[in-house]
Amino acid sequence: MSLDENLYRKGVVAIIRRNDGKVLFARIRDPHKPGWQLPQGGIEPGETPEAAVIREVQEETGVSGLRIVARANDWIEYQWPKSLQGALIGQMHIYFVLESANSEAISPQPTDDFDAYEWLAHEEILERCLHFKKSAYERAFHALGIA
Repeated sequence: MSLDENLYRKGVVAIIRRNDGKVLFARIRDPHKPGWQLPQGGIEPGETPEAAVIREVQEETGVSGLRIVARANDWIEYQWPKSLQGALIGQMHIYFVLESANSEAISPQPTDDFDAYEWLAHEEILERCLHFKKSAYERAFHALGIA
């Protein structure tokens, strides 16, 4: 089955990893869409996916100074629940692994997007993420050698 890319919002997802292998997981601030997810966001016109992931991490978590250490080769998509679908039916992302030379210094801050953070093993993220993102996260972790 071929994917109709016009039905998906394109973006990036940040897998921010500490030296101990744990990944930053964020609680969505919006009370109408509660849940936990990896930081993510759209790619602006003229922006590369690499620039987008660095910008989105800064905007959504307040964290800067990270470096990209891996990138998934392919777009990974998921569909939103029917109640959230309209002209678009889901999102497709390029996933990145980001790290810091001093991972203990990574200190995410509450933002308009997220109000709490936890450092979790990838298995825990798969247990707690929004159900419609689980398959995409599994595929991304596998593609990036995390699972």
